[in-house]
Amino acid sequence: MLWVLVALLNPPVAPQGAPGSKAKRAVQAAQTVAAAPVIDFMTLTDDVRIKAAMGKRVRVVGLAQDCKLSVCIILDDAAPQALQPMYVLTTREWGEPGLNTRVQVVGVLSQTDRFKAFKADDGSVSQGTSGAVFHLKDAVIKPLN
Repeated sequence: MLWVLVALLNPPVAPQGAPGSKAKRAVQAAQTVAAAPVIDFMTLTDDVRIKAAMGKRVRVVGLAQDCKLSVCIILDDAAPQALQPMYVLTTREWGEPGLNTRVQVVGVLSQTDRFKAFKADDGSVSQGTSGAVFHLKDAVIKPLN
């Protein structure tokens, strides 16, 4: 009778990777994002379209550069200025394909203001960005010829 009480108070726990587990849901979410259509950055011509693309996969093309925050892509001349530069915050320096190389990067479009400069009580201004910056999460970088 005691074992019945113990069993009732301690229900079985799903092992890692089992259906319904946190790990499996994360994999399924990543696969869903990867299967989503990719939006070309050249179609993001105004704030409304940029806002609609937030959280979706976007393809950008430009020149691989180093910026203070991380690596970034200086987008082609015809790109919307609001998207310049496009950061890849998870990458600190260019390995392959290398600095000053034309690249294509596909990732989930996001925006953050956590790097924004702030003004102290004494009037001094910290280092930082002038406002929110765009960046690509889960980025896949490919060199272009």
